[in-house]
Amino acid sequence: MEDRPPITIIDNHDELRSSLERSLRSVNQPVVAKQPDRTRASESSKIFIEIPSNLEFLECVTSYFIRRIEQAWSLPAGSCPNLSIALSESLINAIKHGNKSDTAKLVRITSEVSNDEARFTVEDEGDGFDVKKVPHPRNPENLLKTSGRGVLFIQSIMDEAQYNVPGNRLTMVKRRASLFGDKPVKLTSGQ
Repeated sequence: MEDRPPITIIDNHDELRSSLERSLRSVNQPVVAKQPDRTRASESSKIFIEIPSNLEFLECVTSYFIRRIEQAWSLPAGSCPNLSIALSESLINAIKHGNKSDTAKLVRITSEVSNDEARFTVEDEGDGFDVKKVPHPRNPENLLKTSGRGVLFIQSIMDEAQYNVPGNRLTMVKRRASLFGDKPVKLTSGQ
């Protein structure tokens, strides 16, 4: 069996973190899990997960973040399907397009959930891209393509979405107040 780089999980919620650890270890995935440094109070609410570029981890990692949001916002399970889609699409883009599915390269996901909003940062180790040059999936020549809709999904679901320059880090924000509404987002690049 090939050596698998460990998945790193830093979160202060012991029960959910332990559940994710068990799930990953059940498929022989090494895990390094710990609580955040409690001496830094401002960082104790942050969740950090670092995964190898392998789509195998997509569902369990996405589900973990969504459960944490549902818990923080006192929502019933399954209340955030659109948010799950946006997060999944950002991870797929980072794994497939950013890191070219190279399992030696990592994807880092940071989340901070307050009473008002959930903020995600998804960063890959790829060269990046210019979001303005992504072909629009609604153009007639792109309608039958099997990929290319992730950026549009993220843009239509999230309240904010911003790519850094060079385009290998996406920061997304979903406000609790808009969770069940249809509010378009302005997608920008550059910081």
